[in-house]
Amino acid sequence: MLKTLLRITKPDELNFISPCGLGDTMLLNGIKHSLERKYGLPVHFIIKPPHKIVMEMYGNTNYSVHKFSANELTGIGRINRIPQKGRLYVAHPMYTGTLTERWQREEFTLRDYFFQFFGIENGAPVLPPSNIPVLPAPC
Repeated sequence: MLKTLLRITKPDELNFISPCGLGDTMLLNGIKHSLERKYGLPVHFIIKPPHKIVMEMYGNTNYSVHKFSANELTGIGRINRIPQKGRLYVAHPMYTGTLTERWQREEFTLRDYFFQFFGIENGAPVLPPSNIPVLPAPC
């Protein structure tokens, strides 16, 4: 599986793995502009198959899909603790061991958790999705 991940890694971009829930992937897309400004590189997301809808909602075409194993995520999180050009990075504090205890004690919101994790200015905007799917009316 790691061979597959390495094949979809983009050498001139940040390769952010979004390993958890849909809300985390939405938040990452909402702060993508801030991440790209901070690191000076485009962000390529690597997502779980069910998260494709989030990419469509944000009009984000710079992503790849992969089914992660727990061992892959833990190993990558242990090896690469900061975003680096061309390297895989698990874009969630749970895999780097930072801030988790404070968040579990409810010292800050999930948004603040990610802002602190990435070192983004707290007042930076979180952009909303640009393409909201239309759901059929209930019968």
